[in-house]
Amino acid sequence: MTKKQRTQPVFTQWGDPVLHSPTKRVSPSRIKTPEFRATIRKMFKMIDGIGVGLAANQIGLPQRFAVVNIKPNPKRPYLDATMMKPIAIVNPHITARSKEMQRGWEGCLSCPGEHSPRFYIERHSWIDVSYIDGLTGERVKRRVSGFEAIVFQHEIGHLDGNVCGEQVMVRNGKVVPGAIITFDWYLKTKGAPPDSLKK
Repeated sequence: MTKKQRTQPVFTQWGDPVLHSPTKRVSPSRIKTPEFRATIRKMFKMIDGIGVGLAANQIGLPQRFAVVNIKPNPKRPYLDATMMKPIAIVNPHITARSKEMQRGWEGCLSCPGEHSPRFYIERHSWIDVSYIDGLTGERVKRRVSGFEAIVFQHEIGHLDGNVCGEQVMVRNGKVVPGAIITFDWYLKTKGAPPDSLKK
């Protein structure tokens, strides 16, 4: 089978109960199993070229882990992505958040829709997060900021049972008309928000 013939991966879709319930912690003994490592490798493969992160419940597993693989993509030049080492975050927990916020468009592999909608979302500029590295088994505590912080908050949101399409927050938490737009519109306007979101 050639690359062009490769079938697109199937992700759990918005509305599925597994996406709307908090996930269960992964036991330390499970992290060391070949099956767990194989699942992580599969998840990295699933998002290769089409995404920067994937939570376990997006493939139907109600477990608290996700993969993050941020790298530049010529097909998605609008992403503020610099090359980073792929990581698997297990049992992640946000311990602190910045008061400063950042706003921007996000897509979701579980919300593709007919026109790949984008959601204008407000996130913390940085977060302190603790997790177990699913590739090494080591416990990690670190601060992430910028685009990486957006990806972490997006994936941890999934693990908490939240989908970004339900978290569109602008203007004091109120949804503004036009906060959800199509991917085609996003590209056409180079990511500029609608007039209703600029203030």
